[in-house]
Formats: sequence, C-alpha cells, structure tokens
Amino acid sequence: MKTWSLSIFLKILLPSLGICTSTFYYHSQAEEINSIIKYFCLESVKDEMIAHSNQIDNKIAEHTCNCFLERINNGEKLEPAKEICKTQTSIEFNL
Repeated sequence: MKTWSLSIFLKILLPSLGICTSTFYYHSQAEEINSIIKYFCLESVKDEMIAHSNQIDNKIAEHTCNCFLERINNGEKLEPAKEICKTQTSIEFNL
C-alpha cells in the first residue's frame, strides 16, 4: 500500500517539477530579453537627452524605459508605447 501511495505521489510530483523548471527557464529568458530592451532604451533616451540639453538625468531615463517595458510587455506596439512614455515622462518631470 505504501509503494502505491509513493508511486502516485511521484507521478504527480515529477511532472509538476518539470513544469516549474520550464516556467523558470522561460521566465529567466523573458528577464534577459527585458534587460536587453531596457539597455537599448536607456542608451536611446540618454542620446536624445544629450542632443537636446547636454545633460543626462538617470531618473528620467529609468522612468521612461520602465514605462516603455511595461507597455510593450502588455502587448502595445513599439511606437505608440515610446510616444506615450515620452509624454508621461515630460509631464511627470515638467520637461
């Protein structure tokens, strides 16, 4: 009887572990992609700041790129997300 219970337990546990492991794998891939997108976003925002004011404000760049990442992760297209985040940052930081 104990062997049967252990067998059932293992049949439930092992696939669950496989699902959890694969979920972590895809989650870590998504984090990597997000970090790459954020890197390029920060560089782009900083380049634009230099072109307009010769100063880089890291808070503004972070705010803009966090907004951008959130929007594209929610399925929004790149250009609308970019424009909305630029507008929101301008309003929030009185630019």
